Amino acid sequence: MKKGIWSVLFVLVAIAVGFGLTLKPWQKAREEQRRADEMTAKMKREEHEAADLTRRKASLSEPMEQERRAREMGMKGQGEKPIK
Repeated sequence: MKKGIWSVLFVLVAIAVGFGLTLKPWQKAREEQRRADEMTAKMKREEHEAADLTRRKASLSEPMEQERRAREMGMKGQGEKPIK
């Protein structure tokens, strides 16, 4: 009977030790996954920002857009007289 109790106790201790040894790697894996998710989200935000800047740059290089923005700043076209 004592041999059976020691066997059960040994198995329980082995399970507890195994469980204890696996906690740290799982915590580390969770932390790395969280960092990877953050980096993915940051990369997506920066890709959207880059696309917006590319569209903005393209629109600013169009002559009509340049003229519109110049007029918003109070500039006048060639040969135009300023309005008083």
